[in-house]
Amino acid sequence: MNKLTTLIFIATAILAAPTWASASCSVEVNHVVNGTVIETYTKDFAVTRGVVFVDDVSEVQRQKRFTATLARVDDH
Repeated sequence: MNKLTTLIFIATAILAAPTWASASCSVEVNHVVNGTVIETYTKDFAVTRGVVFVDDVSEVQRQKRFTATLARVDDH
């Protein structure tokens, strides 16, 4: 049986309270099977508060969609 592991690393800017309406981000997702990286997804993107960022890289046989949102931890 193959072991499927997805690792996600996200880096973004630290935002001050008045300027946190958008952020520039980078993501790297490694698809690992049995300890071997078989596919890597890398994307630089901007995300805006209240808008879902979606990158659909689906193939005929497999759905692949990356989504990101921006929120403050203390946001109400």
